[in-house]
Amino acid sequence: MGCHSECDVDEEKTSDGQYYNYWSNLESSEGGTKTIYYPTRKVLWEKEAFEQVLLLSNERTETGLYLCFFGEPDGSSWTYARVYPKDKIASLENLEHFLEAIPVNTQQQ
Repeated sequence: MGCHSECDVDEEKTSDGQYYNYWSNLESSEGGTKTIYYPTRKVLWEKEAFEQVLLLSNERTETGLYLCFFGEPDGSSWTYARVYPKDKIASLENLEHFLEAIPVNTQQQ
């Protein structure tokens, strides 16, 4: 498990209800890492995608950056995101279509 520049998850389910990543299974059959089985879809996605993206982000970004989302509050028509330094967030929060700012690198502060 792990990603170097991208994380691919292709969710698969066994006959006994466990979940695994097809790509990890493929690597296992080619002599790579062993397939890891998860009890729920949520755990599969947390471990195989979200945690890996977080680790990659922490490794490749500097501290003090935030991913800022802009768009319609109900998500009905458009949303986009950009990375800004922390000192810019206060001025962005006043914009009409500002939605949220989350830290890009969780190892900050």
